[in-house]
Amino acid sequence: MQGWAFCAILISFCRTERTYVKGLAELVDLYIKPGAASVNMLSGVGSNKDTVVPAAERKIVFNGLDALFSFHKDNFLPALEVAAAPMMKPAAVLQEADSDGQLSLNVVKAVASMFIKHAAFMRMYSSYIKYVSRFRSFIQSHANSFFSQQLRQLSTAR
Repeated sequence: MQGWAFCAILISFCRTERTYVKGLAELVDLYIKPGAASVNMLSGVGSNKDTVVPAAERKIVFNGLDALFSFHKDNFLPALEVAAAPMMKPAAVLQEADSDGQLSLNVVKAVASMFIKHAAFMRMYSSYIKYVSRFRSFIQSHANSFFSQQLRQLSTAR
């Protein structure tokens, strides 16, 4: 693969990862944190253990999303950006710097190494995927409750 083609793919991959991290951050801020809020804090009534969305239901709906967000934000995205940095140059500069293809090869190796280093963390997705059917069932049975309320609050805030 020519260096410029690899660079275009790498730029797209970095942008996609940034967008993914941003989307996870929105899920955490709009749903996970408000769902874990103490009912006592909101209404002044109830025990400190009572939350807007009970812990068992949060586990079904948000199982591991906060950990995925932390992993991607604090580890995977920064490592990807460091590995990709040598290729993130203007086309003219990159063409000269990678005239022999060595720069592209080194970045490919760095990105591959980064994936290998973080492979164990990618197993978090197996747990997330395991709960998808439970999540779908839960959402179908609770479609007009907490989530609708959060979406209304979001639309009024804009």
